[in-house]
Amino acid sequence: MVTVFLTAAGSVLGAWAALAGTLAHRQVLRMWGLTIPWGLLLGLVTIYVVIQALTMTDAGVRAAVGCALGWVVTVLSLQGSRPEGDFLVSGDALGSGFVLGGMAVVAVAVVHSVRSAARSTAAEVPR
Repeated sequence: MVTVFLTAAGSVLGAWAALAGTLAHRQVLRMWGLTIPWGLLLGLVTIYVVIQALTMTDAGVRAAVGCALGWVVTVLSLQGSRPEGDFLVSGDALGSGFVLGGMAVVAVAVVHSVRSAARSTAAEVPR
């Protein structure tokens, strides 16, 4: 029962991280002739950290995969145009970086959590 709850909570956390990242990914800091996309970086780091944190719960990889699926489904659903004709995620470098970079970060985080879970399971088995 705890595993089901943590997996559902993971998908909700993934959806919230996706919504927050979608709203913040366009924020930039212009300083000394440089443009730093801090909103994009914050969104990508956040989803990685959330997935890794969920890996440490009782649900482990299931919660991490639920979080990843919640993030992907939310970002893909928010990517389309709104009835007003504007976009939450545009097709420019920041928008593409958020969607494609986010999917890469999610994939890396899930693979890392699966590998770490496999290592910890192998370490627990007596030889």
